[in-house]
Amino acid sequence: MKNVVIAYILFFIGGLFGLHLLYLGRLKHTACFLTTFCGFFGLSLIYDLFYMPYYVREANFEKEFQREWRTLKVSNPKPPIDWAKLICQFSVGNLWASLFVLAIPLEDYEERLVTTLDWFAPLVCALGIYTVGNIGLQESGLLAPVVGAYIPAILTGTPTSSLTQARKEGFKRQ
Repeated sequence: MKNVVIAYILFFIGGLFGLHLLYLGRLKHTACFLTTFCGFFGLSLIYDLFYMPYYVREANFEKEFQREWRTLKVSNPKPPIDWAKLICQFSVGNLWASLFVLAIPLEDYEERLVTTLDWFAPLVCALGIYTVGNIGLQESGLLAPVVGAYIPAILTGTPTSSLTQARKEGFKRQ
């Protein structure tokens, strides 16, 4: 049984490292939190500060929470659009794909291997979208994010963002 007081203590002691999220069993949330530089430079911490009681109720899956959850599921078989989550999905997906591209050593850009690795960037983007979409009690599949990430890449012939092109280009010669 998780406790709100302990969650807040962990938040204030190790919030920058996501200790409160680990305590509550929110592993996907912790992964997103840590890879987005403390939840987009601390914005997530402000959100967590106010939503901590909800996180604890969700972790404990209390009787009243179960009743509310079942009522919500019956009235809305599909969850309503959560604009904050949608924005986070796009942000995390693009950030993860950008970090993937930036992790490729610059000197390797002339080799054929890098062109192959570039095609993994949309998959990394889709994994970011999928991970955020499955935080909490909502769940989603991986197929839609993968298809959504690869369709523009295939249609344009450029699997990664302008980051790849910027890294491939050099300075103009004088």
